[in-house]
Amino acid sequence: MSARGPTYLYKRLMAVAGGDGDFLFSLVKAFMGDVPRKLAALQEAIQLGDWKKARLELANIKSSGELLGFSTMAGMCRQLEAEISSDTLLEALLAEYQRIEAELSVILERYAWRRPEVRQPIQPI
Repeated sequence: MSARGPTYLYKRLMAVAGGDGDFLFSLVKAFMGDVPRKLAALQEAIQLGDWKKARLELANIKSSGELLGFSTMAGMCRQLEAEISSDTLLEALLAEYQRIEAELSVILERYAWRRPEVRQPIQPI
C-alpha cells in the first residue's frame, strides 16, 4: 500500500471521475480487468521477442496508468520501452501493478456500500 493509503487514493480517483462514484467504480473495474491481460500479453511478447507487440502493450498499460494517475507505473512503462528486454524492469512493473491492485481492491470493498445497488463487496474481475 502507498504511504498515503486507500482513502487518499479514493479521493484522488473521485477527482479523476469528476465526483461520479459510478464512473469511478467503472474505471477501477475496467482497469483491474484490462491491465492483467495486457501484462500477460506483454510478458508473452517479450518471451517471443515480438518487440512491436511488446511496445504496443506497454503503450496501452502506460495510458491506463496515466488515466488514473498511477505515475510510477507509467514511468516504469516508459523505462521498459527504452529497455524492452529487461527482466528486472518487467518484474518491477508487475510488482507495481500488484501493489496498485491491492489498494484498488480495498477501495472497491470499503466504498462499495456507497452505491445503492451494491449489497456486498464488488469482486475484481
